[in-house]
Amino acid sequence: MSGRTSGLEATGIALLRIVIGIVFVLHGWQKITVFGFDGTAKFMEGLGLPLPAVSAACAIAAEFGGGIALTL
Repeated sequence: MSGRTSGLEATGIALLRIVIGIVFVLHGWQKITVFGFDGTAKFMEGLGLPLPAVSAACAIAAEFGGGIALTL
């Protein structure tokens, strides 16, 4: 019984990682293609974040790159 549960848990975790990774990649891709770097930086500035260009670069890298890493 424990062997089957372990296999189901591993499958469930793998599916969650893939789905969440795809969501992150799509959000990062949207920031790159739809809003662009400048649009994302202006959004960060509107939120009152310090160094909006750095914040935008970090957000894009974390979402796009992190999503790819999580999926793989």
